[in-house]
Amino acid sequence: MALRMILSLLIVPYLLVSSQETCPASSDSCFYDNVAVMEAETDVVNKHFYLGGLFGIHEHGVDAYSCDKAALRSRGIINLEAFMWAIKNYQGTDLNRVFVGGLGMDSCSMAEKTIENILSYELCKIRVAGPTKKEVSPRNLMAYVGPDRSAEARATAVLLREMNRTLVSHAATSPMLTNGDNPFFLRTVPSDKYDSKIMTSLLADHLQAKYVQAVYLGNSYGRDGFHMLKNELHAKKVCVVADQELPVSASEQQMTAVIDKIMQNKVTRYVILYLDKDNAKTFLAKFKNEQPNEIQNFIFFGTSSWAEDSSVTLNTQVSGYTISLDAPSILSNDVERFYTYFDNLKPRNNSWNPWFKAYWDGILGCDQNRVCDENVDTIAGRYSRDVYVPYTLMAVKAVIDGVRAKANEICTQNDMCSKFLNERNRGQNIFEGIRLTRENNIRVFDDMGDLAQSFVRYKLVRVSTGNTYTVNVTKQPRQSSTTTQAATTAVVKTTTDPTEGGVYAFAKMVANQQFTGAFSKQMRGDGVQIVIDTQWLIQVPPEVVKVVTNNGEEAWVCNHFTWSAEKGWLNMASFIRTNFENDLLSLVYIMFLILMTTIVAMKAHGIITNHRESVFIGIGAGFSIPIWIAWGLVGGLNRDHDFAQEFGDACMAFGLFITATLALFSMFLPKVRQLVNMGVEGIYLEDDRDTYYAGSVIMAPPSYKSRPSSMVYVNQGMYSEPVIIGNGEQNSVHHLKQPGSTYSLPIYTKKGSELGGSKVLKVTGDLTGKHPATERRKPVSEYGYYRKTRSESGGTLR
Repeated sequence: MALRMILSLLIVPYLLVSSQETCPASSDSCFYDNVAVMEAETDVVNKHFYLGGLFGIHEHGVDAYSCDKAALRSRGIINLEAFMWAIKNYQGTDLNRVFVGGLGMDSCSMAEKTIENILSYELCKIRVAGPTKKEVSPRNLMAYVGPDRSAEARATAVLLREMNRTLVSHAATSPMLTNGDNPFFLRTVPSDKYDSKIMTSLLADHLQAKYVQAVYLGNSYGRDGFHMLKNELHAKKVCVVADQELPVSASEQQMTAVIDKIMQNKVTRYVILYLDKDNAKTFLAKFKNEQPNEIQNFIFFGTSSWAEDSSVTLNTQVSGYTISLDAPSILSNDVERFYTYFDNLKPRNNSWNPWFKAYWDGILGCDQNRVCDENVDTIAGRYSRDVYVPYTLMAVKAVIDGVRAKANEICTQNDMCSKFLNERNRGQNIFEGIRLTRENNIRVFDDMGDLAQSFVRYKLVRVSTGNTYTVNVTKQPRQSSTTTQAATTAVVKTTTDPTEGGVYAFAKMVANQQFTGAFSKQMRGDGVQIVIDTQWLIQVPPEVVKVVTNNGEEAWVCNHFTWSAEKGWLNMASFIRTNFENDLLSLVYIMFLILMTTIVAMKAHGIITNHRESVFIGIGAGFSIPIWIAWGLVGGLNRDHDFAQEFGDACMAFGLFITATLALFSMFLPKVRQLVNMGVEGIYLEDDRDTYYAGSVIMAPPSYKSRPSSMVYVNQGMYSEPVIIGNGEQNSVHHLKQPGSTYSLPIYTKKGSELGGSKVLKVTGDLTGKHPATERRKPVSEYGYYRKTRSESGGTLR
């Protein structure tokens, strides 16, 4: 409000002289030369007009008197040259046309200087002329292009509103700037509301961040933009744990204080830097210098002011993402033509720009020790392209086309009549002519004075890799208003093909990328081959890729995860299935085999073939089932944990180790024990345990030096008579053999009489293998498989 009151007092003299058609004659032949002037090819009043350019050629000085001593801004120089180039190339070549000239002023990156320049020129306090001394009259200046900072644009828009002058900004992006409050304000650059939408969608929807830090610039650009961003993040339940204001052109001490506070909250790795390009570059360089070992631990998020300028991010020495404006395709050829021209521009060929020689020498390092040769030296490749050049070209073209269209409507063809140039009427006419300008039959500006949706395009840049991804922005239609801005809803989505309507979510697709795995050779769905893993391993080879984990850090994970085109593959939280879950699915067939093995082993536990190996197989397979369930659930249910990628690997390793240990103790060690106890005879005494023949084994007593494996099987009263254990020679060995059997039984005997000296064992009922009638066990000993002959039916062992 105070600014408006001051400006109202300043423009009173302008209103008093507004009826004059040109500045009064003066005997003073001096002209103000600290301006850039491209003269119109004629000075006939009704056959030419001028465009004013407001550019920050110099940085903000230490005080109001040091503008010329401050450093030159590359952005200001490049956009001033783009402004002049566009005037020369967009006015046409018809000799009967209305000619166009350009007037460029240096704002010194200060709103006050911008206002001073405009008022001094419009009130004829300064007089400007081109190289041939053709004076540029305020009467023939139709509109202004610029300035490139939101704080300057806001103050300038208030001033020009009172002057009925149209202002078209090529770089002022503050969301608070609309023609609702400033009826003569237009802009060809997208508003920062898109930056807010894109960054919020990236953090909340794609990276699923919960906490962030923020540093914003202490001017209209930083405060307004961050205020909108903070509201967007709050709506998505993303907490800004700490936000700090960084003064424009901050001192070393001020930057250090901000960096120290960031380090105090270093557990929060996501840091938003809502700074313009120049301040962001200085701040990150300071951060790198003070915290060389810590800066890599943070992930920074930059605005569209940075664009793809790698020098801002210290040539990708920091990690993070930046939003970059993507110029409308209709301007692509013109942008390349301009930069070709700019690369080869020499000071001797640039008579309109008083600052270009110093810029050219500075880029090439020309000084007393090095003399530059304009015939040889060139600035090509020695500077960074500026993101706002396409919008400068679009602004100039919109003004030229709009002024001509309205002049042709009011005056005769190719003429700037007095009726059109009259101060009282032309302001609204010129504004309407520019506002209704069309490109390819599409309006350039919407009803609120912003760049029309059809020309808004963005890219997302991943700093560490330099990869860029197209971002399409859609929004709901807005109703025009003369006092306030209507509500806007922008849905930010990305797609690998921006021609398909733009109704997509974030999807970062790289060459030859698949849905399962990030770098495979052909596109396929989200299913994996379960039974034949070989096919999967061929199509999605085992390798690792770097993704953002659930805790916001970057980590290398196996390339076997499954992702969707809607949410992309860079963030673990948005995976359809993690690599652990896919590995688990690939083992479903193995799980089926374990279950079937367990069931079959339970059915076959009574068979003594191979010394009851089925029992041990059943134990190993059966007990592995709860083990597999345990490590599978632990790994699967912790997919949202901050260290989910480590849970998966740990659970897989745990399951493998425990399963292998179980197999060792349940199968291999019992086998070794069997082999040791069998001895050379090849008979294992425990083969009949837990069967029909339990307790039906006769063993020679230790006094006969018999081994545990020396035994006689008796069953079902077959051996009902006394069994003679030994009557041979002293310490001799006899072998008993059941009829039809392939096994022989060693018997150790001592010397004695033929019968009396022998040991006689009576076979009692419990040794005959007889069981109660209620137990109907099926015999599985040799006798069970041997058919007795009639002579052997007596049941006596031969």
